[in-house]
Amino acid sequence: MTIAIISQNKQLQPWRDALLAIEPQLDIRLWPDIGNPEDIQFALVWNHPAGCFVPMKRLKTISSMGAGVDGLLADKHISDECQIVRLVDPGLASTMSEYLLAVVSAHRQHLGFYRTQQLKQRWSPKVPIPKHELTVGIMGLGQIGKAVATDFADSGFVVSGWSNSPKSLNGVSCFFGNEQLSQLLTNSKALINLLPLTSKTRGIIDQTLLGQLPHGALLINVGRGAHVNDEGLLSALSTGQLSAAFLDVFNQEPLDKTHPFWHQENLYMTPHVSSLTEPKAVAPQIIENYQRTISEQPLVNLVDKKAGY
Repeated sequence: MTIAIISQNKQLQPWRDALLAIEPQLDIRLWPDIGNPEDIQFALVWNHPAGCFVPMKRLKTISSMGAGVDGLLADKHISDECQIVRLVDPGLASTMSEYLLAVVSAHRQHLGFYRTQQLKQRWSPKVPIPKHELTVGIMGLGQIGKAVATDFADSGFVVSGWSNSPKSLNGVSCFFGNEQLSQLLTNSKALINLLPLTSKTRGIIDQTLLGQLPHGALLINVGRGAHVNDEGLLSALSTGQLSAAFLDVFNQEPLDKTHPFWHQENLYMTPHVSSLTEPKAVAPQIIENYQRTISEQPLVNLVDKKAGY
């Protein structure tokens, strides 16, 4: 069974090396040099070219290179019979927590404000925001969201979380369903988005949602760019409804150079680096699903196509 590794923006050789270190006999082909596409039965994918799966008539399983699968679910060329799996790595949760704790700490210490003051040659000390006053709300309590919520609670923050279905976490006030979303928002002075991207969550962070946050709140988006209505976000930043926003994901990546985000003073951006997948760490999981595909056993971390995650 042949494996194709496909991505338009990732280095593919490290993924091949990580898999071959476990199974040296594997037939692995790197996009675009995949030979006969009908040889491919297992694909490892991230940000794939449109239509690349069409000639792969024998494709059985597609594994995302990360936790996100929205790009795969949106591809109408993938047959209903082809199974999609995601990668679940405890290391991703750890690095995500580190990133988010760093962002919230920078906000508490007013580091963005001081950078702006430095450029204006101004000396304006401010008292850091106490942890107990910066209530943290987390949208999305999947594996990564639960780990992040727990880490923030363990660090001394007052934490709430919201999800589609009921969840229970020590030290975290949990809300669920559309009816309880407003209860999370009205008390969240720092809102973190970790939702999966589905038809229900696309565009969820708009002017209406942001208007339910306390005035001067902080927004951090590490979910998907399509969760955010860009115009609504810019409006909230301009009026002061949001004091700042940190974005790691965008509707278009790389972000177009003409996009107004580049010049918004109280908006901070990183290039989709909040939680990067290390090929060596997840290679055993990929090999396991490859072997399960061969033996026609149930796959690990199988995506529910109807639910969208």
